[in-house]
Amino acid sequence: MGRSVRQKRKGRSSRPVIKQSNSRKRPLNPTGNAIIAENWNKDETLTQNYRRLGLMNRLKLPSGGVERLGADAVSERTSANPKASELSRHTDPFKIDNSSYDLSTNGTSKGARVGSKTTSAISEVRVERDADGRIVRVINDAAPIHNPLNDPLNDLEESEDDEEDNGKVYEEWGGFADETKPGKKNKAGANLSFAQTPVVDALERMANQPVGPKQPRYQSSAERDWLQNLVDYYGSAEPNDDMLARMARDRRRNAFQRTANDLRRRLAVFRSKGGAVSRSS
Repeated sequence: MGRSVRQKRKGRSSRPVIKQSNSRKRPLNPTGNAIIAENWNKDETLTQNYRRLGLMNRLKLPSGGVERLGADAVSERTSANPKASELSRHTDPFKIDNSSYDLSTNGTSKGARVGSKTTSAISEVRVERDADGRIVRVINDAAPIHNPLNDPLNDLEESEDDEEDNGKVYEEWGGFADETKPGKKNKAGANLSFAQTPVVDALERMANQPVGPKQPRYQSSAERDWLQNLVDYYGSAEPNDDMLARMARDRRRNAFQRTANDLRRRLAVFRSKGGAVSRSS
């Protein structure tokens, strides 16, 4: 049976056949790290695999919500990966807590109203007023300062007169102490703060392995012949800055337009391998 008219028309058409990619549904096959590839479960998603291994697949907060699991699964996930559980419980530090204020009393706190069932008591303070009768400052403020934004610098705003009256002696600040981050190891090599998964321990042992000596860059015979031509023409295997600038502008012998710094690095390797001027120009 011959080809149909529709098939012939499709073959003559310049529009390509649209193929829907199904790459998002393909199982992931990690090949970057042998430890992760050995413990990878193809039946789970990337986020589920990283959470089970004690890793984080992204540093930002999860967008679109967090996967809701049972109580036992949540406790198991929290014990296995504390870092991911801390990210899921994101709290806004700039949120003002209005639970202790009543909007019906024009913002008056519940502790200041008479008859409210609270442990805070009403106290008297001395205030300083200006000529119009407005309160300028509180002289003896025993109550805590209202700090809805939880600003840590709010407690440090004290005048010099209050420091002299109270007679407080402050120690000199010596900088931040070196604190060990969660999941890190001390100098003795012991785990700190929480128990890690075996995969994380294996990855840290791999990362702490000493790195071998740095190998010099290999130069091919063609590159050495090109550098030898430059050195023979300009008459020096260790040129100065002016000569390197002229080498960089030489479009005949420097066809690939290597920069002066690039030529300096290549000539340093050329000299370390015994390169020198072989003939005069």
